[in-house]
Amino acid sequence: MRKLLNMRVMCELKEAALALYDLFSTNSEMGCAAFKQMTRLGERVATDLISSLLENGYLATDSAYGALRFAIPRAALRSYFPDLWPEAEAEDD
Repeated sequence: MRKLLNMRVMCELKEAALALYDLFSTNSEMGCAAFKQMTRLGERVATDLISSLLENGYLATDSAYGALRFAIPRAALRSYFPDLWPEAEAEDD
């Protein structure tokens, strides 16, 4: 049962990664409904996924019902782009 659950989570992550990659590669915005449809997950799971991605900084939006766009979490700037943004360095000190 545990192995089945882990496989389900991995499939969800794969679908989420594909949707995020689409936003990244096209450098565009996408509505919540289109993002949910792209993940091919159920409504509730897709909504939870979007909430988690927004909370962790991988997605950004201007309003609660606005279009979604790819984002880089501020906490990850230091490891993704070392010495590029001094403000990311200052937060860790």
